[in-house]
Amino acid sequence: MKNKMAEPTEIKNMEDLFNIGKSIGRSKFGEVYAAQRKTDLQEVALKVIDNHLWGKGDNSEIKDCELSSQEVKSWEIVNGSRYFPKFYGAYVTDSKSYIALERINGKTLADSIPDRVRDGKGYSPEEARAIIIEVAKGLKVIHSLGYLHRDISSTNVMLNENGEVKILDIGGMKESDERE
Repeated sequence: MKNKMAEPTEIKNMEDLFNIGKSIGRSKFGEVYAAQRKTDLQEVALKVIDNHLWGKGDNSEIKDCELSSQEVKSWEIVNGSRYFPKFYGAYVTDSKSYIALERINGKTLADSIPDRVRDGKGYSPEEARAIIIEVAKGLKVIHSLGYLHRDISSTNVMLNENGEVKILDIGGMKESDERE
């Protein structure tokens, strides 16, 4: 995990770097798209944040892109931990901010639980315990670095195709008053 924090790369046009596909999700502050990095064809999840929304509506307390910078810092802090998607970089244009992350093929718990219940499978106590333990290990990584996640929920926990847990949406991570 990194200690040095990088600033987002300023660019003119995101389409010069990525082929941007369909929307694959939404977060409080942006839309997430399936994309492919042009240099090496790496599949990514590209979070797009409209810079013009800062300071308006639900974001009235945010006067500039401080949350976007906070989210980039958060991804850099946990980069390299198996419990989080890989962080590939951050970019900014005049109108939008972008965060490129590992694209996880799988489902959030919020999506998989109803599917499994509908199919009559549900999660067994052993499966649920294993998921909870993995989430706790991911949170321990954050806590050991002196931070709190502050938004852990079934929508922010994804299981990949192999059943491995990935913790998402860490933009609200905050430095803890206590360090281990």
